[in-house]
Amino acid sequence: MRTPEATESPADAPAPTRERIPAPRRAFAGSLTRLWESEPSDYDSLLIHPVDVLFSRYGLLVLDIGDRQIRVFDGATGRYRRTVGREGGGPGEFTIPLSLLGSYDRPLAFDTRQRRLTVLFDSGGQPHTLPFPKDRRWVSSCALDTVQTFGFIASDPGPDYFVVEGERFVDSTFAPWERLRGEHFMARQGSIRQLDDSTCAVLPVYQPEFAFYARGRYVLGRTIEELPPARVEVTESADGRSRHARFTAGTVGSSDAHAWRDQVIVLFAGKTKQRNRLLDFYRRTDLAYTGSIALPFETHRFAVRGDTIAVAGVRDDYPAVAVFLIRATSLR
Repeated sequence: MRTPEATESPADAPAPTRERIPAPRRAFAGSLTRLWESEPSDYDSLLIHPVDVLFSRYGLLVLDIGDRQIRVFDGATGRYRRTVGREGGGPGEFTIPLSLLGSYDRPLAFDTRQRRLTVLFDSGGQPHTLPFPKDRRWVSSCALDTVQTFGFIASDPGPDYFVVEGERFVDSTFAPWERLRGEHFMARQGSIRQLDDSTCAVLPVYQPEFAFYARGRYVLGRTIEELPPARVEVTESADGRSRHARFTAGTVGSSDAHAWRDQVIVLFAGKTKQRNRLLDFYRRTDLAYTGSIALPFETHRFAVRGDTIAVAGVRDDYPAVAVFLIRATSLR
């Protein structure tokens, strides 16, 4: 792992080059300082295809779908600690798609194909499976607490979002945006991400809206970059016995979101040359835009703990994991 030189303090560590943030965005009143980053030599030995990260009391968890395992690193230094799980269909084994969720004290993994929610560390330090509904085609999930999870299923007819306790459904809602409720489920597709330990971010893939959900209510926002929406044209056969949907994908927008101080940080793809590298900041109370920072390489997912941010992505065609310190000068 690449870290600051021994003579450097974190405050003196190298920071990414400050890039111009073109309108309608503006530069956020802060910066990122690198604490450590993986090396190309880590490819194959430690990292094959890292796609998700999560801070936990056990270390920084890095989901590597190359071998369906979760690597555990020291979040402060990047030192490798251990590996959790393996590929397969049994307890403690994973397939893909796979994502990390849960809290700092209780990290989880959600296996979409197997509809399996796994506590990664039990009292003995081993993973174990939690009850979860298996009769739906789940897309993603997020923990609201140690009992309830918030899941997403894009289907026609809705609703799309469900609160579950174990295998029991306790609540459901349609898309929180009236405009999207009449759209075909392919245009409504998206993901749910863990905003903080008890709040979930709702991120439509091809739409300029986003939101967060907690305690039975949504706070709605709109991305600073406008998107051409996805379109679905549905036609019926001449005899009326079948229907065909023609899907024209729009531009991918928000791909991840996490809370930091009084802000919500959204990782954005979009249409610019900085796509998949943009961190857009929004005030948490009303999701008003406050500025953006460009990451130094293309990023799949990120995680936040205190003033530290970890990212998983690709630099110069090699898998990359890096940890930065967020420094804010002022917030409006």
